[in-house]
Amino acid sequence: MEIHNIIFSGSAALSILEPDSLTPNNLDVYAPLGTMGLVHAFLSQHTSYIKFNNRHTGWQDANDSYAADGTADTGINKVAFYRHALTNSILNIIKTSHAIPTAAIFKFHSTFVMDYLTCNALVSAYPRMTADHAGLVNTTTPDLSYCMVRCLVKYGVRGFNALDRAYDWENRTHDRNSYGYC
Repeated sequence: MEIHNIIFSGSAALSILEPDSLTPNNLDVYAPLGTMGLVHAFLSQHTSYIKFNNRHTGWQDANDSYAADGTADTGINKVAFYRHALTNSILNIIKTSHAIPTAAIFKFHSTFVMDYLTCNALVSAYPRMTADHAGLVNTTTPDLSYCMVRCLVKYGVRGFNALDRAYDWENRTHDRNSYGYC
């Protein structure tokens, strides 16, 4: 992680922040531009993870599910899927379109998934909103794509409320002195 600036994000990072809210069914690994081959070599040589075609995940458009909306730059170049030979656990290796993988994190569909794990830190861009299971929809257009709606529904079922504007957040009386991250 440290050598190649790889980060973990998605449901796994959110489950660390909010352990009672969800159980992740995979692990999203964000590899900076230029490191995908190194990640593949490591997984092939040192683990029991085997690369497989995304059609086997059960989603016809698995690669598209990482899009923020249909027109915006998502910060994501490609997704490769790996399954563990013994446990069947899934790794989604996401090649970012930038040398800094966090660029993709801040282009996610909503703020409640703008969380990630580095080699030495757990980061939440919106910790109080995430703790309140609320987040802002992150889009450049009022018309949401099918993929974006599907992502919002996925987290809505998990108890997260997607908001169009910060004013709609019920916790408007935020005391900056009460929280260590302010």
